[in-house]
Amino acid sequence: MEDTIVTRYTPFLAALLTAVFFAASAQATQVINRIVAVVNGESITLTELDNHLTPYLAQMQDQGYSLMEQEAAVPELRQRVLNNMINNILLLQEAERLGLEISVVEVENYINQFKSDNNLTEDMLQAQLAYEGLTRSEYEEQVQGSMLRNRLISFMVRRKVVVTAQEVEDYFLSHPEEFGSDQQISVSVLLVPDQDQIVDLRERILDGELSFADAARQYSQGPEAENGGDFGEFNFRELSDDWKEALAGLGQGDVSEPFFVNNMWGLLYVNGFSSQGDVNMSDVEDEIFDLLEREKMAELLDDYIEELRDKAIIDIRL
Repeated sequence: MEDTIVTRYTPFLAALLTAVFFAASAQATQVINRIVAVVNGESITLTELDNHLTPYLAQMQDQGYSLMEQEAAVPELRQRVLNNMINNILLLQEAERLGLEISVVEVENYINQFKSDNNLTEDMLQAQLAYEGLTRSEYEEQVQGSMLRNRLISFMVRRKVVVTAQEVEDYFLSHPEEFGSDQQISVSVLLVPDQDQIVDLRERILDGELSFADAARQYSQGPEAENGGDFGEFNFRELSDDWKEALAGLGQGDVSEPFFVNNMWGLLYVNGFSSQGDVNMSDVEDEIFDLLEREKMAELLDDYIEELRDKAIIDIRL
């Protein structure tokens, strides 16, 4: 979920946040919701900042970072997250100044499409929101804000992005290592909502207690569960970044590490590979166009946000 605030504080994370920031203060509980920044009169509190920070710490904990490493990372993470929050506020303020709006119908249509794309029922969505500490109305508010920012970006930035045919050809010719062959990969997928369950299932699969296909049939809440999770064959380059990262370095018959995707915990199994030979530029020009467009978009967006920050009154008190 875009811009989702994960509020599943573990005691460890809560202690980490408190210890790092308030270790020297005997009155920490009295200032825990103090204002850490003001953006054109709009305040950001420490509680809001820590709520946004928590997913990053949870990810570090899941990836096995030590307590010392996590403590060392908190100050820089806080600054990065705070800057992102300031940027988002500036974008929303500018969208409102320009009279841009997102209707209730648009928000609901987005959520319905999200559920459809991820094979979620309303009950499944509500359960995931509860897991993340969000109400339906809070989620709708987040979606509305995200859509409004995207509308502003389309209006003010995206329309300025131009990618020429010559740029596409130049990229193709200068990156032969990316387009030497058209690799296909056949994968099976297993998705469950609980992280502990996915870790347990992976161990049972690796121990030979369950085959991947049997585990998918019995436990998966993802696509093709009844067929053992067999998701078919795909061009590797067309896979999402989450899947590419999970599959990196795996060979035929390997099982990926657990990874978080579309609000579920997943495992991927490599059924096999095949190659369709050399790639023609016409086969990948849309992919290259999208890549170059994203790069230019990111650069122009950085410039646009910098302009907004230059014009804004920002008081950072962190």
